[in-house]
Amino acid sequence: MRLYNADGGEAEMCANGARCFARYTSRITGRQDAVSFETPAGVIRAECTGENIRLAMSQPHDLVPDRQVKLGSGDLVVHSINTGVPHAVVFVEDLEKADVRGLGAGLRYHADFAPKGTNANFVQVLGPSAAAIRTYERG
Repeated sequence: MRLYNADGGEAEMCANGARCFARYTSRITGRQDAVSFETPAGVIRAECTGENIRLAMSQPHDLVPDRQVKLGSGDLVVHSINTGVPHAVVFVEDLEKADVRGLGAGLRYHADFAPKGTNANFVQVLGPSAAAIRTYERG
């Protein structure tokens, strides 16, 4: 699977794109079981169960919890990890009020994540097993 972002650059992997690819493959082949496919981030396995797609992605790496990142608007506590593509995660109290565009761009292009940049994820914990997320995509 090859995926190109809106900016024309190739992404190593996209979980939502992988789900779409698996669904498409399932529909055109008529198979309703598992499919594996190669991406620049590694081999992805997808299981198709009815309308649901479950992914087994490459092993996450480069975890850096509680990183202090200095932006023009102040310091942020950022947790970063690579799940096939790099992500910087910021926990927020109110997701609707989060400056996803401004802070997201600041993180995406920050020197700590150079040269390729990072996706910036803003997460609000809704409960013990629920969260909401908004993402500033790298591409």
